[in-house]
Amino acid sequence: MFIYNLLSKSGPKLISSVIAVLLGVILVPVILANENYDDHNRAKRYTARDFASNYLNSCEPNAILFTNGDNDTFPLWYAQEVEGIRTDVRVINLSYLSTDWYISQQKKQAYDGLPVPFSYNYSQFMPGKRDIVYIQQRFNEHIELKKLVEYIGSDDPRTKEPRYDDADIMPSDKIKITVDSALVMQKRVISNKEANKMVKEIKWQIPSTHLRKNHLMVLDLLASNNWERPIYFAITVGMSGYYNLQDYFRLDGMAYKFVPIKTKIEGSYQFGSINTDVLYDNLMNKFKWGGINNPDVYLDENNNRMLMNLKNNFSRLADALIEEGKIDSAITVLDKTTELMPKELVPYNYYNLLIAHSYYKAGANEKANEIINILTVSIIENLNYYLSLPNRFGDKMTEERERSLGMAQEVLRTLAENEEEELFEEINAKFKQLILKYQ
Repeated sequence: MFIYNLLSKSGPKLISSVIAVLLGVILVPVILANENYDDHNRAKRYTARDFASNYLNSCEPNAILFTNGDNDTFPLWYAQEVEGIRTDVRVINLSYLSTDWYISQQKKQAYDGLPVPFSYNYSQFMPGKRDIVYIQQRFNEHIELKKLVEYIGSDDPRTKEPRYDDADIMPSDKIKITVDSALVMQKRVISNKEANKMVKEIKWQIPSTHLRKNHLMVLDLLASNNWERPIYFAITVGMSGYYNLQDYFRLDGMAYKFVPIKTKIEGSYQFGSINTDVLYDNLMNKFKWGGINNPDVYLDENNNRMLMNLKNNFSRLADALIEEGKIDSAITVLDKTTELMPKELVPYNYYNLLIAHSYYKAGANEKANEIINILTVSIIENLNYYLSLPNRFGDKMTEERERSLGMAQEVLRTLAENEEEELFEEINAKFKQLILKYQ
């Protein structure tokens, strides 16, 4: 009543202003919510929980799994803490591993996960100790990892650099782990069918001038673990978090397992060998999908980025099965991909071209051609938009335009490689017509 009397005395202009403000406070959020709700609606979408389960179920019992970001860490902690999923797996976030308190936590039991066997004690990784380790070329050969870890962890002045306030030093950027083949097979690090691929030494080089504490602790674990526990890196960690170990990865699903098998895929960003038995079981039997093929579920850009990884995994599994002569299994895998991620719900992109490649390899050309046709429609629609823009807008879409033109070239190259001459001519004519239109 007091406010009403005050407003009445202040005049109609003030009353109008207050009403406008109140309407703005109430109506604008309602309008925004109504217009944008579909972009934020998570109803029936369980991808965070199910993909977390998939990360964990990519790992063998009592494994150690390195993660790096929010999306590949926090959902995993939820899955373990709340739903009790794979509490035997130790999830270690590499970002946190630069801190003393987090390293100390890892040296203790958590859920059903045993302590992480770091060899360094608290005095060696406490704040201010080995935060940065500088790499010097005191030796020019590959040094056994255990010796390097002992050297870096020593307080002997001879292991320091006096010119830089006795900084901690790693005396070589070249590292090796001598592989005890009998122990590897005893611990079932790899399967019997992979035994002939085992290397005698794991060799790699640090691609940097220094180590940070989290990197040092990864090296410490690799040195002290002695193949006792399976070690994994999440597929979303990224190159900087793989520390140049990727040639010794095996793709087991949502994680790479560290194994004594060297697999270098030249000219590619694909990493790791593939054990088809393991990857097939994970992708086809164990993994859950969170409603990604439900037409009522909205998939945002984060989900779509993750699905690119999954398309890649399905394609790589199919290719490996084809190499083993298991054509029917390969086609089943590829069919599963298109069933899980139909074009109506998940946009087709470069990774669908990989699926088409695999279908061609398996002799399922009609299914491959169907994907090619869908991609062609999408490419033409995108290019029509990018090329129709005035220069002041089009210049800001250069990357997107070039990407679409690159995809067009890849589509034609794929058709030519697989001798689909009729479809090649048809699609090539469409692309030419489009380019001529805007020239």
